[in-house]
Amino acid sequence: MTWSTQPVARQLQADFRNFRLFNDSPKVVLESHYFSAYRGAPVVRLSVDNRSFSFGVLFIQRGLDPEDESHRMIVRHEYGHFLDFLKIGPVSYLAVVGIPSILSKNNPAYYELKWEASADYNGGIKRKGISQETLQRGADYTNKFSPYHLLKSAAGKLKPSPAGSKQQARNYSQILIVGSTATFIY
Repeated sequence: MTWSTQPVARQLQADFRNFRLFNDSPKVVLESHYFSAYRGAPVVRLSVDNRSFSFGVLFIQRGLDPEDESHRMIVRHEYGHFLDFLKIGPVSYLAVVGIPSILSKNNPAYYELKWEASADYNGGIKRKGISQETLQRGADYTNKFSPYHLLKSAAGKLKPSPAGSKQQARNYSQILIVGSTATFIY
């Protein structure tokens, strides 16, 4: 091992030693060098400027101060996005959270946007100036894309028909098609 790789090897060794899959502390995540976990979610530390994101894994930028509450909020916020990803699946997540988030990153009211408010709601974050109503509106926004809500919505639009009728068979077929689509997307 050369001298230049020793610090990296020590940092990786420290990450392995400190790894806890169900770690509940954002501070522990921010003290890691390359990887960690937060509440069962895998975390990868990246050397990117001013950007953390989530897509089935929390990608948290390096250089954040573990003692700074606003930096710990980043971990909780990205964990909120992780929960949305699990709830609605990768395709829906990309369409209704990922792409809108990227396109609106310079919006001064960024954390008031529905998909960002949902992440704060899921991550247990209460930001100054963001109402509980805004957080709930965010949670409601992503909930409507879950397979459960898609099936419930489809079933609610069907009219009751006599048992054993052709219409009832068509109703069940429609539910199965929507259910299969939701399961595929999920």
